[in-house]
Amino acid sequence: MTAGRGGRSVTVWAILAVLLIVVAALEFRDQPSQSDEETPAGPQFLMPAPLEEIAAIEIAVDGNLHRFSRDEQGAWFYHGIHAGPQSVHEHVPDPEMSEKISKFLGGLGRTRIERRFTLSDNDAFGVTRPDMIILVYLPDQIEPRARYSVGDIAPDELSRYVHIAGTSEVVSIANYQIRNIQSLLETVTSQPGPAAARSNS
Repeated sequence: MTAGRGGRSVTVWAILAVLLIVVAALEFRDQPSQSDEETPAGPQFLMPAPLEEIAAIEIAVDGNLHRFSRDEQGAWFYHGIHAGPQSVHEHVPDPEMSEKISKFLGGLGRTRIERRFTLSDNDAFGVTRPDMIILVYLPDQIEPRARYSVGDIAPDELSRYVHIAGTSEVVSIANYQIRNIQSLLETVTSQPGPAAARSNS
């Protein structure tokens, strides 16, 4: 009888081992691949294409238009302020600044859509008078591929409403992504450059 119980015990453990292997295989299959994480694109992401495929990003805030572009080597640089009382055009790429810009814009490129809403007539989301407008350009295109109007902060104070131009849809994204953009603008506008010096002379 002892031998019989021992045989059944071995069988039970063997079945459990097989089940664990099957469960582990299913979980591994359902995990997103590394390539999917490195090239965010699709309906769950805000941006129309991975950041590597974007040629320029313009950010309009407080009556000024800030433009970020890539040079021929793919490094990001800041064009400067294109409107308003300051008319600064900085077109000289700086390696250190390029790295900072790439880091900030990389976060924007990975921004995920949290929730989706229908645009309301009473502007419940604050997107008809946006605090910020973001325009995204693909290579060799004059017109922006996407335009986003940044509206109010959500009641939870963790999300931000964004209207996608050309649609009747408002989405929410993590508010820290907008704060990062604001930090980027503060960083680039606080850096003295040759064009800024000429403008102030």
